[in-house]
Amino acid sequence: MIKPKLKKCSGCHNDKFLWSSHPPKCKECHNKAKYSGKEEKPKVKKIPQFSDKMLNQLAAYRRKRKKYLIEHPECEAKISSLCCGKSDQIHHQKGRQKYLADERYFLAVDFPCHRWIEENPEKAKELGFSLDRLTD
Repeated sequence: MIKPKLKKCSGCHNDKFLWSSHPPKCKECHNKAKYSGKEEKPKVKKIPQFSDKMLNQLAAYRRKRKKYLIEHPECEAKISSLCCGKSDQIHHQKGRQKYLADERYFLAVDFPCHRWIEENPEKAKELGFSLDRLTD
């Protein structure tokens, strides 16, 4: 039969048989921490959702979007039968990747027209609401 070895407890710093492994504690220290509500948890570094560069680009886009919608209050597409006429969204004619804040490719639209443009890409290209993303 293998005898368990005594090891140093991280709670009371005495040589005891350990109960938990992270951080290593004896049974008494483990229960004391568990029931006191101060159980030590490993620190995990959270990965940010956006990089600093992307946050700056998004901030610039929000400012330009707001200004563009103020300057263009009416829907520029007016293709859907449900069009209300008041623009509340920006359609990026060449996509958002490289042209997120490029106002040359903005189109002020309302929700029904924007949905129509996204659901009918071929017809939208024919009407000039979307542009080919592969050419500059």
